Amino acid sequence: MLAQYNRLQSNPWFALRELNVAPPSGQTIARITIRLAGAYMGVFLSSDELHRILCLRFEGIITDDVLLSSFDRVREWMHGNGLRSSITDFTGVESFQVTASAVNQLAAKRPLVPDGFLRIVVAPQDEIFGMTRMFEMLGSKTRDRVDVVRTVAEAYTLAGVESLNLRPVMDW
Repeated sequence: MLAQYNRLQSNPWFALRELNVAPPSGQTIARITIRLAGAYMGVFLSSDELHRILCLRFEGIITDDVLLSSFDRVREWMHGNGLRSSITDFTGVESFQVTASAVNQLAAKRPLVPDGFLRIVVAPQDEIFGMTRMFEMLGSKTRDRVDVVRTVAEAYTLAGVESLNLRPVMDW
């Protein structure tokens, strides 16, 4: 992730909004939030090794390109890292500028998580909840199931955990 920051800082539209890195015993997730042309978006990746759960969290403005490229990069990273279940969290999204076409493209791609493992999406906003349900229906040909919930607490309940010990993923 820091390598991404180094590449981005040469972009004249880039401004670092914040960078937080967890201490070894902390729960804070590494984050790089970028501001492009006055708007910001954030994509944060963390994992819980004990429960083998990957957490992908989106914040700010999410567009087709942000959504599709994030999932492509995470899919590559997951291939060699042995995590089996995922929680994708849209709680921090302020503007969801994702088209039905992008949702269809994402649903047609190989899933992040192998069949038989949990795929949970946290979508508190009605628009994102609806688009995620559309993804679930369109993706039924390429994946066995996706659970869509409104809160992180519901996601943890489905995953059978009270809490996660999330560590930032720095090499994606």
